Amino acid sequence: MAFHKNAKLPLGLSYDDLPLWMRKTRREVDWAFLVMVVVGLVAVWPLVVRPGLPNTPGMRVQVSRAVEMSESIQAGVLYPRWAPDFNYGYGSPLWNYLAPLPHYLTGLYRVLIQVSPQNSVKAVMAFSLAAGGLAMFSFVRRRWGAYAALLAASIYLYSPQIVWVKPYLLGDLPGLLAMTCFLLSLWAFDRVLAAERGWDVIGASLALAVLWVSHTPLNLVLIGMLVGWLSWRMVIDSWSWGKVAQVAFVFGSGTAISAFYWLPALFERSAVYWQTASDESTVAWHQLSLSDMLALPPVIDRSQINPPEVSTLGVPVWGLALLALIAVWLWNWRRTPPDLRPISRGEAFQARFVNFLRTIPAAHLEALYFALVGLTLFVLATPLAAGLWQAFPVWPPLYPHDLLPLIVICWAVAAAQLGDLAGRMRRQAWGGVLVLALLVIVLVFALPLLPMSPWPDLPAADLLTILRDETRGYAVASQLDGWLLPQDVLALPQLSPTLMASYEGQMIDKVSRDHLPPAVRVDVVTHAPQMERLVVRTSDPIDLTLLTFNFPGWQGRVDGRRMELKSEPVTGLMILSVPEGYHEIEVHFGSTTPRSAAWTITGVAGLIVLLVSIRLENVLSRQPPLESQERSAVFSLPLALLLCAVLLFVAGGSLPRLIPEWFTRRSPPGIVYSAQHQFPRTLQGVIDLLAYDVEPRTRLHAGDELRVTLYWRAVRPDLSDYQA
Repeated sequence: MAFHKNAKLPLGLSYDDLPLWMRKTRREVDWAFLVMVVVGLVAVWPLVVRPGLPNTPGMRVQVSRAVEMSESIQAGVLYPRWAPDFNYGYGSPLWNYLAPLPHYLTGLYRVLIQVSPQNSVKAVMAFSLAAGGLAMFSFVRRRWGAYAALLAASIYLYSPQIVWVKPYLLGDLPGLLAMTCFLLSLWAFDRVLAAERGWDVIGASLALAVLWVSHTPLNLVLIGMLVGWLSWRMVIDSWSWGKVAQVAFVFGSGTAISAFYWLPALFERSAVYWQTASDESTVAWHQLSLSDMLALPPVIDRSQINPPEVSTLGVPVWGLALLALIAVWLWNWRRTPPDLRPISRGEAFQARFVNFLRTIPAAHLEALYFALVGLTLFVLATPLAAGLWQAFPVWPPLYPHDLLPLIVICWAVAAAQLGDLAGRMRRQAWGGVLVLALLVIVLVFALPLLPMSPWPDLPAADLLTILRDETRGYAVASQLDGWLLPQDVLALPQLSPTLMASYEGQMIDKVSRDHLPPAVRVDVVTHAPQMERLVVRTSDPIDLTLLTFNFPGWQGRVDGRRMELKSEPVTGLMILSVPEGYHEIEVHFGSTTPRSAAWTITGVAGLIVLLVSIRLENVLSRQPPLESQERSAVFSLPLALLLCAVLLFVAGGSLPRLIPEWFTRRSPPGIVYSAQHQFPRTLQGVIDLLAYDVEPRTRLHAGDELRVTLYWRAVRPDLSDYQA
C-alpha cells in the first residue's frame, strides 16, 4: 500500500513520517539530464548537419573498415574474424586482433539502416560524442551532485581533444568510443556499489565487456584506471569482504563475457607479426611538449582543409582542475573533522598540511585519485618518459597523444569539485551563479573551435576503392604505421593486376591464373567474404594458388573430403593440392580451438550473470526500496540555472557558426598566416608549395631529429597515380 503525499493519515502522522516503501513513487522530469542532452547536441551538431566527412587518413580508415565489415555481415557472417579485401585483396586477420566494437557498430548500422558507409561512421561517431558527455554527467552526478556533473560534462565535451581533434582532425572513432565505454563503466560500477540490484550487475558486466572490445590497446590502460578507482574506493570506504567479492564477481563476469575477443587474440598472437611502414621509430614524432599541452587552442584558419594536429588539453581542463585542488585545500580549512571545531590559523594550517588526506572529505579524496592519475598520464606523455615508450611493443601501437583524452577525463572530474563546493554554499543562488560563471569560462575557450572549416567530401567507398586507397598509401588494413600480417608472409606482395581487374569487373576471382597450365580449367562457383567454391578440371595433379593469405582457421575440402592447405614460402598465399580429374573444392574460414573455447566462456559467463541477477532481483523485491542517491541529486539544480545553461550553450554554439570571422581567420590565396616561413613554389601545375614549419627551432646538432611541416595548395584534383 502506498500513500499520496496529500492524503490524510491516522494518528496525526505526516507523509514524511512514513517509511520509504509506503510512500508514493515520485515521478518528475529529469530536467538536468535533458539539459545535458541539449549540451551534447550542440557539440555534435556540425558533424550531424554537414554532409560528408572530413577527407583525412583516419576517416578513410574508418569508412573502409565500415565497408569491409558490412560486406561480411551482409553475407551472413555475424562475427567476422577475417577481412578478405584488405592487404591488396589478399586478406587480413585484423578482425581477430583489433578491438571489434567500433567497426562492428559502423558495419552493422550500415546493414540495418541501408545507408552509405560515410553516414554509418558519422552516426556512430556522433553517438560516441554525445553519449560520452551523458555518461560523464551521470557518473559525476552520482558521486558529487548535479552542479559538479554539469561542469565536468561540459569540460569534457568542449575540450579541444574531444570536440575538435578526435572527431575532425584524426577521425579517431575507436578512441572516442573507448572514452564513452570507460565513463559508462564508472557509472555502472558505482550503481553496483550503491545498491546490489540484479539489473545493475548485468549493466556493469556488459559495460566492462564493451570496454574490453572498444579499443586496442587503450582498453588495457582504461581498465587499469578502473581497477585503480575501485581499489581506491575500497580503501577509503573500508569495504567488507562481501563487497569485495561482489565487485570481483562483476569484474570477472565482464571480462569473461568479452573472452570471445581477447582470448583468441591472446592465444593466437604468434600467428601474426607487425610490419612497420618505416624503419625509423615514430615514437619521437609523437612526444608532446609541456608548452604544447598547456597552450591555448589554435585559431582555425578557414582556408585550411586539413589543419595540423594539436596536442593542447584546453585551459579550462588543467586550469579549473588546479583551481579545484586549491579550493579543496582552502575550503573550511580552519575546521577539521570529525567535530569541526574552530581552531587557530597556525594550528589549522599545520593540521591541513600534515593530515591533508585524513582531513578532507571522502568525496574529495576520491576525486584526488583522478587528479593523480591525470598527472601521471601527463608526465608519461612528455619526453620525460621517452625511455618507457621505446620499450613499449610495436603492436598494438600506442602513442603519447592517445593519452590526452584520458587526461581530459581525469582532470574534468577533478575540476568538478568546484561544482561540488558551489553546491555546499549556504546561499544556493550564489552557488548557481558560480557554476554558471565556470560554464561561461569553458564555453569562451571553446568558441574558436566550434566554427568548422569546410572540408572536401570523402569520396564514395566500396571494395574497389579500398584496393585503390591501399595502393596510394592508406593503410586501411591495419594502423597508419604498418600492417598486421600472417606469420608465413615474409613481405606484403604487390597488388595482382588480374585480381584488381576482377574487382573492377565486380566478379572477384581469387584464383592465381598466371601460371596455370593450358589444360587446367578452374571455374569460380561461389565467392563470399569467408568462402570460395571452385570447380577444377585437370589431367594431372596440380598445386592451385589462391590469392588469399593462409591463416589458422582456413579449411579446405575436395569432393567433401578434408584437404591440407599449404602456404607459399615467401608470399604466404594459400596452396591447394588438387588431384587429377574433375573436383569440387570448397575453402572456408572456420573456427579454431581458442575461438571455440572463447565463445563457450562468453556464453557460460553471460548465463551465470543472468541467473545471479535474477536471484538478486527476487531477494530485493521482498525488501523495502532504498532512497536512490542519484534521484536525490537530480532535483538539486534550480530550473533557472538549467534554463541559463541551455541558452548559454545554444547561443555559444550558434554564434561561431553564424559569424565565424569573429573567432577564426582566413588566409588569402598563396599565403599561410600560421606558417613560420612563406616559401611559394609551383610544382608541375598540380600542387603549389606555399610555406613550411621547422621543429625544433633551437640550434641543431648531428643526430638530432627534425620535423618539417609543408603547406600545399591544390591547383587541380590529384592525378590517379599521385601518392597521398
